Amino acid sequence: MKTPTEKDYGDFIANSKWYRHAGDNDAHELGYLILGLAGEVGETVEVFKKLVRSIGFTDPNKFGDAIDPDDVVEGEVRSNESESESSVRGNLIYELGDVLYYLVSIVEFLEIDLETLMVTNTHKLWTRMSNTPHSHLRGEDWPFLNDRLSLESTEAYIKEHNL
Repeated sequence: MKTPTEKDYGDFIANSKWYRHAGDNDAHELGYLILGLAGEVGETVEVFKKLVRSIGFTDPNKFGDAIDPDDVVEGEVRSNESESESSVRGNLIYELGDVLYYLVSIVEFLEIDLETLMVTNTHKLWTRMSNTPHSHLRGEDWPFLNDRLSLESTEAYIKEHNL
């Protein structure tokens, strides 16, 4: 099976819009997408809440055990899943896929490419963490070695686009 690229996934999303304001490129469409994202994040939180309810917060190692890809944990079974896919990890993958759908839809709506989003977010986080005491990134060099993604070109892009 071929791994989909960012473009493949974006093309799929562009061709799978089925909701009421799809393609209107207006506030209604953006509002629908943002509400969809919020709803799917809520469903992802719900999976975690059920995990906390069943194992509690007393032993943090249990969380790692519960999302271990080799371990099947009792969980909600969706009608389109087999019993083995009903693990906490399976449910998280299922819900995070929906989060990804809405996130990519919003990014596409706003005409922002994912690379720009990832690099500007990396810059924000790197800047914050490289100057924070006790951060594992404190004093670390910029993570990208590619000239196109150098710290200087990233900062120039951020300044040029008022980000």
